[in-house]
Amino acid sequence: MKHLFTLILFIISTNLIFSQLATFEFPATSSLVVSSNDGNVTVSNMSLSSGAIETNITSGTYFPNEPYIEESAGWNQSTQASAKYFQFTITANPGYTFNITNISFNAYSTAAGPSAFGFAVGSTDLYEVDAPNASLISVNQAVSGQTGLTTATIRIQGWLNGSRTSSGAGAFRLDDVVITGSVVLPIELSSFDAKTFKNTSILSFTTASETNNDFFTIERSADGSSFDAIGEIKGAGNSNTTLSYEFTDEKPFAGVNYYRIKQTDYDGKFSYTYIKYVRHNTYGNLSITPRTTEGRLQITTDAEDYTLDVYNVAGQQVKSYQSLSLDQSISIDELTAGLYYIKVNVDGQVETTKIVKL
Repeated sequence: MKHLFTLILFIISTNLIFSQLATFEFPATSSLVVSSNDGNVTVSNMSLSSGAIETNITSGTYFPNEPYIEESAGWNQSTQASAKYFQFTITANPGYTFNITNISFNAYSTAAGPSAFGFAVGSTDLYEVDAPNASLISVNQAVSGQTGLTTATIRIQGWLNGSRTSSGAGAFRLDDVVITGSVVLPIELSSFDAKTFKNTSILSFTTASETNNDFFTIERSADGSSFDAIGEIKGAGNSNTTLSYEFTDEKPFAGVNYYRIKQTDYDGKFSYTYIKYVRHNTYGNLSITPRTTEGRLQITTDAEDYTLDVYNVAGQQVKSYQSLSLDQSISIDELTAGLYYIKVNVDGQVETTKIVKL
């Protein structure tokens, strides 16, 4: 049984989260699956550049923690650049980047195994060390220059560097791989609020920190799902202080307005905030119920002349009622089950209501 105890230290400072990005312990089951990883990245399974990985090996006492994995042949390349390697890929979640600051692992070479171990990030070789015959090597190496990454493939290599005599036909045994670093959030949002002021919507938000933040796009929706850009605010680039922003929607929709903020980095990557909404009173004090119906809608209003149109999710008008007045009960029995949008026009003011037909 594995007894590798991993201390994960999370230090949250502005928008930088330090953590172990990925840990491979190679247990008896799901041996090549990452054992733990930062929640803001995904990690692929461990694989081999060529050949097949042997898993769940417990023979010998080569490592402090077993089982381990190995490849038993094919380590006869003469340079690190051409070396055979174990590999896996770390990918940041949308809107995030990460930095790699340290790589550690335990490695063991048999007499005919590789005479050198090393690692690379992508095609960049970063470290190498001699691999003595039948000796455990514990690599724990700081890494520099690997910052602002959205994806990175880590390669753990074995080859013949001439430090001892070997054919390269023996085994490379590997265990306890740990990649340490930090995940970078593009912004740390402290607050986001929306409120009405007379006939406008006032949006305000604050950031505790920003990293490579180019600009914010203010987006609005009448139904909470299809959003359009209505304005833009320049970001601060890089900041570790609290900054406040405000935007006024001078021409909101009648009825419910949904808002979100799209944040875009200098490199074009973007992410969204959560959604806030406000309601602007409509002409006629309109109410449409129920929002989920088997076929009939109740329209409550004091408007004396209005139109009502029904649209499907493809934007096609499927029903239309003209010159309605006051309260009405309308049927949509003939429509198929699904999502529909009810648009009521009162003196040029349009309110859109989302309903579900069962």
